[in-house]
Amino acid sequence: MNYKLRVADNGDIQSQYRTSEDEPVHGSRIDGLLCCDSDTVLDMHLNYWNGDSWATRSAAPSEFCVWSNDAWVVSPDKREAVVSRWLETVRVERNVKLMQCDWTQAADSPLSDEGKSSWADYRQALRDVPASSTDILSPTDVEWPTAPSV
Repeated sequence: MNYKLRVADNGDIQSQYRTSEDEPVHGSRIDGLLCCDSDTVLDMHLNYWNGDSWATRSAAPSEFCVWSNDAWVVSPDKREAVVSRWLETVRVERNVKLMQCDWTQAADSPLSDEGKSSWADYRQALRDVPASSTDILSPTDVEWPTAPSV
């Protein structure tokens, strides 16, 4: 049995499957991807085609990196996509936190005017979190406001 792999122009493995068939031929192109053979299953994150043979690279130093010219480089496009995904996660968590304290702003809330005001300030701080978190390196880097103790 042999493994057939489809490889992007930068050497990244896009797919691999096991087959006893000879086609596609090693070195041919299908749908813009290079077809390569391997005797073993390859790790799609660590192995790549260097143009002559299979090579191994270190793990990506961050989620913002792409493999290019035999080295990891920061990709502005990938950074933007990753941060956008993280900010969506932050927005979802923020919305949950807002829903959990909706009751504090209701007309029949048992809170004093001072308590309602404290909660209103907290809720505004929650709304401001996504705009103030555009430079995060991870969703865990977000600094969440502290809810009032009232």
